[in-house]
Amino acid sequence: MVFLLIGVLIGVLATLSFSFLQKNYLFPRSVPCTLDAKICPDGSSINRIPPTCEFASCPISIPSPTSLVITPTPVETLTQQECLAKGGVWQKWGLGAKLESCQIPANDADKSCYDGSECDLGNCISYDDKLPGRCAMYKYMSGCYSIVTNRQAGPALCVD
Repeated sequence: MVFLLIGVLIGVLATLSFSFLQKNYLFPRSVPCTLDAKICPDGSSINRIPPTCEFASCPISIPSPTSLVITPTPVETLTQQECLAKGGVWQKWGLGAKLESCQIPANDADKSCYDGSECDLGNCISYDDKLPGRCAMYKYMSGCYSIVTNRQAGPALCVD
């Protein structure tokens, strides 16, 4: 008889314990969050996340490499004859160029420099990140090079 009472008592305790665990730990109640949204800097929206109802993190916006590329657009509005008469070069500049245009070489092209202020066209460049740089031959250059400013070569740029 004692064993029967102990068995019933253990059964009741086990049932209560399982009910408590099931309610609080195995299947917790979800917390309702408000249905508002947060607009992130990139324009996407995020919702609140239970159980704390905090907003999720906005996606990190990393600029794409194409947003850092400078596409040259020669601005010399000379005709081909005027360009050649001034010692300019008439051609398509860069890989994506559709039209020919004129660029006139700088008088100080290839002169040693440590800053663009030392060059006629304002561009001191280095093809190998070494100093001194060289004054650019043309205002709009294509290829890979670093811009030298204040005695320092900047990050390499590749321009079509």
